[in-house]
Amino acid sequence: MDERDAYEAEWEQGGSPSPDFCVVCGKQIDVPRARKYTCSPDCKRKMRNIIEARTKGQKRADKQKRRAALKTIEKAKPLHPDVKKKTSHLTECIAAARKAGMTYGQYMGTKYSRST
Repeated sequence: MDERDAYEAEWEQGGSPSPDFCVVCGKQIDVPRARKYTCSPDCKRKMRNIIEARTKGQKRADKQKRRAALKTIEKAKPLHPDVKKKTSHLTECIAAARKAGMTYGQYMGTKYSRST
């Protein structure tokens, strides 16, 4: 286990050591290479599953934080009930026509005939 402690110490210092043991089960690696971290394909699969589970969990947590932040922003938005929306001329004409009991076309026809 001294090799494992030396590996972890070098890793903590920011180095990229090549281990002589499997990082999953701790067995001795037969032919240690710079990028070989596991002793068998089974351990390699386990290592990938562990890494994927961590990244998926982190992504899920980030997504939940983002959603919570958006909800708090939406709740914090001030509502302005006293500010009226700007209405277009068309909307005003339609409202006046409905008030007079006419369609928009009838209203515009009477309005046009009054002006000429």
